[in-house]
This record gives sequence, structure tokens and C-alpha cells, in this order.
Amino acid sequence: MEATNDDVLRILISTDNHLGVWEKDEVRKDDSFLAFEEVFEIAEKHGADFVLLGGDLFHDNKPSRNTLVRTMNIMTRHCLGDRPVRFQVLSDQAQNFTTGRVNYEDPNYNIALPVMTIHGNHDDPAGAENLSAVDIMSTCRLVNYFGKAAIEGQGVGKLRISPVLLQKGATNVALYGLGNLRDERLCRLFATPGAVEWARPEGTEDVPREEWFNIFCLHQNRVAHTQGAKNVLRETALPGFLDFIVWGHEHECLADPVESVNGAFSLVQPGSSVATALAEGESKRKHCVMLEVYQGQWRFVKHPLDSVRPFQFATVSLAEQMELDPDQPEGVAEFLERKVQQMIDAAHRERSDRAPELPLIRLRVDYSGFSTINTQRFGQKFVGKVANPNDIVLWQKAPQRKAKDAGAAGGAGAAAGTLIRPEALDESRIEDLIGQHLQHNLEILQEQTLTDALHEFVEKDNKDSLKEAVGRALAETQNTTLHDRRAIQAEQDEDMVNVIKDVTQRFKESEAARSSQVHAQRVKEQQAQQQARHQQQQAANGLQQQVSAMQIEDDDDMMADIPARSAMGPPARRPPKAPPATASQRGKAAAPPPPRSRAAASRQTPLTFAPSSSRGSQRTSQGETGSLGTAPAAAAPAGRRGGSSRAAATKASQKMAQQLKHAGPAEDEAEDDDEVNVIDLAADDSEGIDSDSSEDASGLEEEEEELEPPASATRKRGRAAPAAAAPAAAGRRRGAAAQPHSQRTGGAVSHVISDDEEDAPATGRRRVGGVGVIPGGRSQAFGGPGL
Repeated sequence: MEATNDDVLRILISTDNHLGVWEKDEVRKDDSFLAFEEVFEIAEKHGADFVLLGGDLFHDNKPSRNTLVRTMNIMTRHCLGDRPVRFQVLSDQAQNFTTGRVNYEDPNYNIALPVMTIHGNHDDPAGAENLSAVDIMSTCRLVNYFGKAAIEGQGVGKLRISPVLLQKGATNVALYGLGNLRDERLCRLFATPGAVEWARPEGTEDVPREEWFNIFCLHQNRVAHTQGAKNVLRETALPGFLDFIVWGHEHECLADPVESVNGAFSLVQPGSSVATALAEGESKRKHCVMLEVYQGQWRFVKHPLDSVRPFQFATVSLAEQMELDPDQPEGVAEFLERKVQQMIDAAHRERSDRAPELPLIRLRVDYSGFSTINTQRFGQKFVGKVANPNDIVLWQKAPQRKAKDAGAAGGAGAAAGTLIRPEALDESRIEDLIGQHLQHNLEILQEQTLTDALHEFVEKDNKDSLKEAVGRALAETQNTTLHDRRAIQAEQDEDMVNVIKDVTQRFKESEAARSSQVHAQRVKEQQAQQQARHQQQQAANGLQQQVSAMQIEDDDDMMADIPARSAMGPPARRPPKAPPATASQRGKAAAPPPPRSRAAASRQTPLTFAPSSSRGSQRTSQGETGSLGTAPAAAAPAGRRGGSSRAAATKASQKMAQQLKHAGPAEDEAEDDDEVNVIDLAADDSEGIDSDSSEDASGLEEEEEELEPPASATRKRGRAAPAAAAPAAAGRRRGAAAQPHSQRTGGAVSHVISDDEEDAPATGRRRVGGVGVIPGGRSQAFGGPGL
């Protein structure tokens, strides 16, 4: 099948453009931009479908505004236009590109020459937002940024690489991309089985999986710059289904494709488009390459860059020059001048018309056995002839090593001197220096952390890289220390909680035991109180029964007196009251009342009783015990029946009071100043008694003497009453015209029934009822036939 223009996918490949390098050098500031623009000119001239950039588009992670503006101007002139794009993207663009869409499908832009790019180690994403200068170009729709993958997980981690599926006619290309990652971790990742996942296109009936041409573009170390380096990605670590490898990051231009070590795929190393260092590898001719793919076949075309500044690199050993004398420095200077001039002439012969006029000259001199000369003074002789007059000469000395074979021919151990590889001298790596000098002296900062910080400071001009590295290290150390302290504090808190729980449990147990004891004690006290109340109730019931029996006996005696009193006849009627005096009779002296008989006067004389004191009464309630006070019985008239029963009742009351006194708490002793309450009951007709009559007075005194209670009755709880109690009582009776028939004396109520009641006999002596004790501690005197 013959290939047509519609089926061949043409890809122009360029890597390590380093735009902005030497921008502060007045001679070389335009070198990177001239070569970069020539790359696009070649792409347009040879009909490339798109340009593939292999990383390090910018030399600095934060390029200057001048660099950004010049880059945008170049890409705008060559990438925008009306030329149609003849291939299409079949894969998920949101997964492939950072902007989510390929730029030529954006209706707001007319893209004639698409650009696919990955990031390198100079313009890699950084910061919290993980952005770089390539993101700026992608946002402007000037490039299609892909291969921005990140290692996920802890430890070795995992990495997934997905392709951009391109199709042009009958040609299908799977373009894999991987931006720069830290070489050490990436190499360890590729060396771990299953850590890297490659997403392959699914085969269909129209396009089987085997017909996809697989291209992988990466930006990592390919050459071991030091012996035993672990930051090199070996070719054998790459999968065998890949067909073509575009290797960036290495500046030496190896434009001719080579097969891999295991013969699985072909590999090309385009190198840089501008010399960023005066190393031997940079002195080779710069190229960009065109890769043409038709179905599963490919073709490779080199295109030299004519706009690159000529670069001559040479090495010379002074010891090999027989005409030179170590003691004559002037001869050495003249020899070096002639050598540099020869290199300048060679550069002019090889220079193209588009290349800058002043070449780059680098002469590496092995001065073993000789002394050096002033490099700055030597370079002043070539100002205006070379682009780098200040660093033309590079001095080095071969190290002296002892021969290992002492028995070699000649019997003498010859010293063999070997030169250090120039790339190792010119490209000394920071991590190697740190590992050599600070490996055992770093405590807080790790070796890799310090290496990364110095790398960003030197190559990316990040002035805060060291400060940020120290801050991260301190924060990590503080977090670790704080975590340890929190763990210790948590253990201490847990121990304290356990102690508090134990103390609380013991306190609860002791409180429960004490509560049980208190409850048992209360139960015992309640039982004792109930038993005491029961005993008191029994004693009170017995006393009440005895008193009730005595009252019944006394009632029987009084009922026996009722017939005798009835035989005495009705009482004498009271004389009618005199009518009120008339007006004529007012002012006249009233006639004296008629004299009365001694018997009548004595009958109308009030009786005097000495009731019991209020302290003699005692109330019995719950929790209290007391003695029942007894009122002394009044002296009964001679010949009265039932006197013996009342005396017995009095004696029984006193006995029961003594029993209750022993059963309950002792009653209060009477005070010395307790008064004897006397109740006077006067007859209704006492108004007719003439208080001035001597007979009445003498009769009253005789009556009082007869009715005066015995000495034992006037005593209160065994104490003798005052001698003047009776006369005082008599005087009070004279002054009291009308006293109530009932009077409360300290809680005890005494009732006296007069002989002047309607049912009392007209003649005879006054009856005084017996003393009875009612519940509640009150004494009551009963008299007359009313019972």
C-alpha cells in the first residue's frame, strides 16, 4: 500500500530549548530565541502536523517577562493561521491535557501548527498550586500541555501513564508523555513491579491493538554522571510494547536513532537547541528531527540548526608539549594563545550565515607539572573575538594513582595517571557534593531535602527555597514532637481517668455501706420509738380504765344523793325585785334590806376551791411522754357520802402519775413562784348580801374556815401553799361581783355547779362534786344533781 500525504503523520521533535538562558549576557542573550524560532521554521517548511517538545522549554522555573513575551511572539507568528490540522485526537482530552481540550479545537483560536509539550526539570510545576510557566502557555492556548502526572500513595507509590490517541488517515499513534519527576524516586518506582501502570488503547475490528504506533516522550537522566548513581532511568525498565522513545534532558545531540539495549524499541536523543554550559557534549552540532509515521512504520530525518552559535571545544596537556618549560610561564601563555586562535579560525570556517559571529571557545588544560596563569588576564586578549572571553581556559590536573601490580614488567611500579572525565568536572552535581561532605552532619534537614532546595536556588532562581525547606523540616519535626507529647499526655490522662474511676468506685461503695448502716440505725430507732409509744399507750389505756371505773363509782354515789335532795323540797323563791323608784322618791336613802338568817347567808356564800396547777396537766403525743396532773379534791362537808371514793381516786391518780413519770421523760418541776389559782363561784342572789353587815362578814369567815381545803390540797406537787392564800382568796371573792362559771387555768378547765340551780334543794348544805380526770390532762369538778 503506497503512503499518501493524508496517511503519514509528521512530528517535528525538539527538546531542551531553555528559552531565556544567558538573557543577562549582552552577547548571548538572543541565542535561545533564535534557535527556537528556527525549529518552527523547519516545521512549517517540511509540513509537520505538530511540534513535540521534550521538556525544559524555559531555562528558569519563573522566567522573566521579557522571556515570556518573546516566546509568545514567536509561537503566535508560527502557530496561528488558517492552515487546517489534518489529525484528530481520539482519547479523552480532559484526561490528557491540563486545559481539558486540545487547542486547535477551540473555536476562539485559529491554530495552524499545534504544539505538544511536557515539562522538564527547569520548568516543572512548583508551589501549592502546582503550576509552572508551561501552564501559562497552555492557558494562552499556544501549547497543549500533557504528561503532567503525579506519584500517588505513600512509600514507593503508584504512577499511571495514559496516552494521547492520535489518528491521521490510516495511521494511529499512541503518544505517551511523562514530565520530569525526581530521578531517584522515579527509578525506584520503575524498578518496583506493578508500581507503574501503562494504559494501552483497546483494539477494535478496524484498528487492532498491534497497529497502534507507541511513542514515549520523557525528560529524565539517561547517563550516570557518577559511579553507582541511582538517579538514572535504565532503558531496560521501560516496557517492550513501546516503539519509539524521545529522550529529553540530555543536552548532547544524538540525532541518529539507536536501538535499545534489549532491542525492544528505537531511541533518539535530540539534545538541546542552545548551549547552556561550556561542556564537551554541548559543542556538537545541534539538530531537530522529523519523525514520519505511516501505520506501523516510521522514518527519521535530521535537520541541523543553522542559527546556533558555533562552539569549539578542545583538550590539551602541557606535559605532552615537549617545547614547554615549566619554569617559563611566558612560553605556556604563548602556547595557549596559539591554540585558542586555531579554535577561533575553525569556528569561523564552520559557521553558517544565520549563526552569530562570535563563537564559543573552551580549552581544557591539564597543567600537571606546570603552574597556571591568570585566566582573566588571558581572556582579555580575545575580547571581541569570542563570546566568552572570561572563561576560555579550564584548568585541571590529573590525579596520581598508585599501580596495583607491583610485579609488572620492569620491576618498578609505574604511576599511572588518568584524566577525570570532562563531563564529571563540568557537571558536578549538588547532591554528590552534599552526600560527600554533609552526609553524616545533617540532623534536622535530610540530604535529599537540602539537595532539592539548593537545586531550586541555583537552577530555578528560587531565593526562598532554603527558607522553605528549613520551614518544612522544622514543621515536620515539631509535628512529630507534638505527636509524641500528645501520645504521652494521652497515656497520662488515661491513667488519671483510671485513678479517678477507682477512687469514685471506692467512694460509692463506702457511701453505700454507710447508707446501709444509717438505714439500719434508723429502722432500729423507729422500732424503739414504736415500742415506747406502744408502752405509753398501754399505760394511758390502763389509767383511763381506772379513772373511768372511779367515775362510775362516784356517779353511783351522786345518784344515791338525788332522792334525799328531792325530799328537801323545792328551793325558796327569790324575792321580787323592787320597782324602780319614782321621781318623788329619788334622792331618798334606800331602805336597808331585811336581815337574813345565818343559814341563808352561809348557803349563798361562794365556795372556794384550789384547782390543780396547769403544770399538772400532761399531754401524750407521738414521741412525747408526760404525767397526768391531778387536781386536789375540795374538802367535802361533814356527813357527805362518797368521800372515801374520791380519796381513793385521788390516790390512784397520783400513783398512775408516778408510773407515767417513770415510763416517759421527767416532767418539769414547778417554779417557786407558781400561783395557786382560785375559782370563786358566787350565787345569783349575791347582790342582796350586805357587805357591811357584821353578821354576814362573820358568817362568810366561818363558812370559809369550814370550806377551806386541807393543807395537802393547797400544796402543789408536795410544796406548801403560802399562808396568805386563803385570806387573799377571800378578798378576791368579796371584790368579784360576778365571775364566770368556768375558767381556764393553765390548760385545765374546772366546772362548779352552784347550789342555786333550779334543781338544787331550797335548804341544806352545798354539794360539791367529786374530782374526775378526763383525757387530755384536764380536771373537772362536778356538783349538784345535774349529773
